[in-house]
Amino acid sequence: MGKVTIVDVAKAANVSNSSVSRYLANPQSINPILAVRIAAAIDKLHYIPNLSARSLRRGSTRVIGFIQPDITQDLFNQAMKALNEMFSQNNYLLITCDSDNNPEKELKYVNSLIEQNVEGIIISPCLYKSEATIHALSNCDNFVFLDRFLETDKTFSCVLEDNYEKSVLLTNALFSFPQKKHLILAGAKSSYVTRERLRGVRDAFANSDIELKESDILYDLTNSEESIRIITEQLKKGYNAILFTNPKIINSIYIASRKLGYKINRDIFIAGYAYHSTVSQYEFQFPCVIQHPYELGLAAGDLILRKIQKQGSKPKQIVIPCEFRP
Repeated sequence: MGKVTIVDVAKAANVSNSSVSRYLANPQSINPILAVRIAAAIDKLHYIPNLSARSLRRGSTRVIGFIQPDITQDLFNQAMKALNEMFSQNNYLLITCDSDNNPEKELKYVNSLIEQNVEGIIISPCLYKSEATIHALSNCDNFVFLDRFLETDKTFSCVLEDNYEKSVLLTNALFSFPQKKHLILAGAKSSYVTRERLRGVRDAFANSDIELKESDILYDLTNSEESIRIITEQLKKGYNAILFTNPKIINSIYIASRKLGYKINRDIFIAGYAYHSTVSQYEFQFPCVIQHPYELGLAAGDLILRKIQKQGSKPKQIVIPCEFRP
């Protein structure tokens, strides 16, 4: 048998071609009895709709792009899972791109997705400022920032976390420790999230009249051998109260402290950002801010679908509260 067409499905279901077309566009738009017969025929004949042709006819692709900066981060994986589930339920396809924190690659993905006529773009930009990316996104009718934001004089739709407020609470928790030589381990210096979290950290230090030197802040540390080496060197220098703004850093801190025979909550104290899965991995407890990446993804997905369906034209900013555990 050759390629199965709508005509074949219509004959098998004993309905008109137009009924099959309406069913494919919206199953709820036709008589439920006919819908059951069409669904059975599609299943029996293994019919696969030509989505490209349907998209051209109705002027839509039902494709949404998601550009993330680091596919190894649990935050973006969980957000992507939420987006996948939401878009699948609404008959949209998700295309995921990993910019690898490379601005040029990010810009290339934005332009490529627009050329593919996607209906919307969700993006977590790798920089906190990029006129090139903003200019490229202006060619897309529907886009939403997720977790990270591009600073500009214009207002755009975004879904963010309350990074500043929670970083103030986290830093104040650090001050309650008996150890007083503070070290701040931050994420990417060019990231909007890092800047917001450090803004909260710096304000907390200033409000408590405690000096924070730039030499006490280290950037771009992750879960890597190089990060372990650097943290080990800092512990040898006497740093004993550590705040980290990137959840991936905790494992490097743990390994570095063990190499020196230090015990967390005895020799050194830590506070930082984490996920539920991260906290449960270790035998010690620490003040932390629990992020909710799945909820971030759901909120961003709902927002982009509303924009695509023209349910409100004004930019909307949504803040997903993190959970502070002292």
